[in-house]
Amino acid sequence: MRIGFTLLVLALALFVSPIQAADDPRNIAGYDKTVWGMSEDEVLEAESPRAEKLDEAERTKAGIRSIIIREVEIASAKFRVWFFFDDKSRKLIQVGLASFEEKIRA
Repeated sequence: MRIGFTLLVLALALFVSPIQAADDPRNIAGYDKTVWGMSEDEVLEAESPRAEKLDEAERTKAGIRSIIIREVEIASAKFRVWFFFDDKSRKLIQVGLASFEEKIRA
């Protein structure tokens, strides 16, 4: 229950803050060392050495998924981190977390 609440708060902080953005998205914190509006190269540099570029970027409803952190631990749970970029500008617009536990249950 406590982990669920922590994850809910984390999700709200990551995904609601862009909605409240001012004119300059670079003033808004993204995930860890990233900010909304960074390029793929800037995200790779900011999250080095954990972040890596995928061999092939994937188009999703959320945007272009092209960078991954394969494993990160949050509140004793392990996650994969995906970075999503705008289809046209290729600027960071969203960060997604995928729980290893959820994948096992599915």
